[in-house]
Amino acid sequence: MSRPIRLHEGADRELSDAAEYDDPERPGSGAVFMDSVEEAFARIRHYPEAAAEVARGVRGLTLPTFPHTVIHEVRDDIIRGLAIGQRRRRPFHWRGRG
Repeated sequence: MSRPIRLHEGADRELSDAAEYDDPERPGSGAVFMDSVEEAFARIRHYPEAAAEVARGVRGLTLPTFPHTVIHEVRDDIIRGLAIGQRRRRPFHWRGRG
């Protein structure tokens, strides 16, 4: 069963910020980033517990071509997207978003 993904407002803001970050210098890079995130969301929907556990009950799926990780938790009826952040910058900034 494929569960819907609901993004925390902080994760939604991070997604927008990351997509817009490089686009002025490299036009189109934001769209490529969004495509990569959508592919990650599709994998998470179909295999929600396949990503590495980064904290108890919380998983992180690393994007293959960007230095970002999609942090999510699997609940009974939904998948909660907690953060979309760079792997090396503030890796646990999402704590408290559950």
